[in-house]
Amino acid sequence: MADDDPIDDGVSIMMSGAAAASRVAEVLVRQAQDAKLKLAQQDRIAAEEAASQLAARGEVAQAFYREAASQEWLAGATVADIRAAVEGAHLWAEIDPERFAGTAEDLRDEMRAVFGVDLREAVAEQRDAAAIADLAAAGVDSARAASSHAGVAVDQARSAEATAVSEYDSPDARRAREQAMKDAGADTETVKARVVSDRLNAHDPRLAPAGTGGAAKGKPAARTSSRKADQQRGR
Repeated sequence: MADDDPIDDGVSIMMSGAAAASRVAEVLVRQAQDAKLKLAQQDRIAAEEAASQLAARGEVAQAFYREAASQEWLAGATVADIRAAVEGAHLWAEIDPERFAGTAEDLRDEMRAVFGVDLREAVAEQRDAAAIADLAAAGVDSARAASSHAGVAVDQARSAEATAVSEYDSPDARRAREQAMKDAGADTETVKARVVSDRLNAHDPRLAPAGTGGAAKGKPAARTSSRKADQQRGR
């Protein structure tokens, strides 16, 4: 039996080692491929779950912003609530333009109709949602302040008118007018008629609405025309 060649033994060992390494590498590649596939599947599942959650939240948000884009909601909301609604609607318009771009536009239209606040230029300048919301809040605050001042002026005017009516209708004022007519030589029937008129009308004729005096002045003219017609018929 011949002795084994040590060189052949070395080559055999090297080949066995290379084959083993190759198999190990092949196994690692397959494991890596499996891991990547599983990761992709997990990413897809996670993406689907995220998309589902986004859609659900979007439905809730859209229902709210549709309500906010109404004159009734805006009229009763605080400045802070309006600012939050404007910012939220425009943030959602960035996240989901297909669904929320129209809602944000509706809200801007109602802001212009209710408060006179025009946000179109800010949108055209591509300002961010926070800047648009700040502009909206400032406009609402200014509009409500102006409306409040106007309301105070109206209340003051009504109060002054009520005071004038009250003073004119006071017992002392009535007696003074009655005495002035007597002092001027008015007959008893005329004075009595004026007193009754005061009690029925209870207001100064000078405070009558515009146009009342004109209508009253028209009656004598009509009587004059009637008298002229009678004179002509008598001729």
